[in-house]
Amino acid sequence: MPPEHVTPTEQATQTSPFLPIGIRKLLGTLILLSGLATYALAIMWLAVSVLPDHWAVQIIFYPLAGIAWAFPAKPLIAWMQLPDNPEN
Repeated sequence: MPPEHVTPTEQATQTSPFLPIGIRKLLGTLILLSGLATYALAIMWLAVSVLPDHWAVQIIFYPLAGIAWAFPAKPLIAWMQLPDNPEN
């Protein structure tokens, strides 16, 4: 039987039994900041080294690169906001 798909709304109503919310937010913030800095450096390297120096390519590339980081960050932010397990 395949695992159930959990929507972000359902995920927000779940609890996290392992880490208190303060620790999750601290870890998530550190991961998000280091990941975003790494992503920005990779995008800058890609733009300077790989992409052709043409205005049409840049008009397409920069907006896409500016939005793309949010998709992998969404599950991390949802995890950071999970409520604590009331049983602990």
